[in-house]
Amino acid sequence: MCRVDRAVVAPRLMAELNLSQLEMGKVFSAFLLGYTLFQVPSGWLAGRASTRRLFGALALGWAAITGAHGLVGKAWFGLSIGALPALLGLRLVLGILASPTYPAAGRAISLTLPAERHGWAGVRLSAWLR
Repeated sequence: MCRVDRAVVAPRLMAELNLSQLEMGKVFSAFLLGYTLFQVPSGWLAGRASTRRLFGALALGWAAITGAHGLVGKAWFGLSIGALPALLGLRLVLGILASPTYPAAGRAISLTLPAERHGWAGVRLSAWLR
């Protein structure tokens, strides 16, 4: 959801905050920039931190940043620096916070399942989600 939720609301967001398509493209790209730049450091972190604590901290961060997105455009939040810089910063931070997800999930699988069952972790999860 971190990657695509803004695409659904983009037309309305652009109208409310007076953003052009080019500016909205920059907002979308800010997430990918943070996510990409922090893949290696987040892999390092995921290999050294407690997976449970890391996911807990990430979830709190995602919730805070996602909530802050709803405040952009309010008179007391974001207008002093402008809606575009506020969105760019929030999306960049959200990308950074999302980057440890894959390496931490891989580590969790490697720690909790025997090696011969690693490839089945996703199959079991997808069956459980049905």
